[in-house]
Amino acid sequence: MTLLELLLIAVALGADAFSVSVGVGAVRQGWEARLRMASAFGLFQFVMPAIGWSAGAVVLAYVAAYDHWVAFGVVTAISLKMLYESFRLGREEKRAAGSDPTRGIMLLGLAVATSIDALAVGFTMGNLDSRRWLYAAIIGLTAAGMTLAGMLVGHHGSKHLGEWAERAGAVLLLGVAVKMLLL
Repeated sequence: MTLLELLLIAVALGADAFSVSVGVGAVRQGWEARLRMASAFGLFQFVMPAIGWSAGAVVLAYVAAYDHWVAFGVVTAISLKMLYESFRLGREEKRAAGSDPTRGIMLLGLAVATSIDALAVGFTMGNLDSRRWLYAAIIGLTAAGMTLAGMLVGHHGSKHLGEWAERAGAVLLLGVAVKMLLL
């Protein structure tokens, strides 16, 4: 695999992380939240290919039938919650209410949902040479960078568009969920 091919794969895998982080960045701002999310997304994008090449085709038969449904459910639930809260609560009330997708089970769910594609890529990496760890690291670092970029885009969009940016982010997340279901 050439470096260009690897980078194209890494960017394609990081697209969901970027999209999700735009929506989250509209509500959760600050470097602590950005770094938590980028670290989690990057780590899962690194680990999932490793799991994929280790488990091989054995796991693929069990996971492939429903992985997209799990990802769809998690991202849909979070996007609908964000949309609901964008109408119900003001920005400061949301932060006080403790609804933080950059922490706990919500962060874990988003990290898994956005990295399921990386698991599938890992199945194809199983027959590659020892560079597969390097490939997984590049995929993870790319996803982390795209997550930070998405959070910043969401942050700056929300400064200019207010609640509408948050609503647009929630709708964008819903679009990502539908894409996960259809592809």
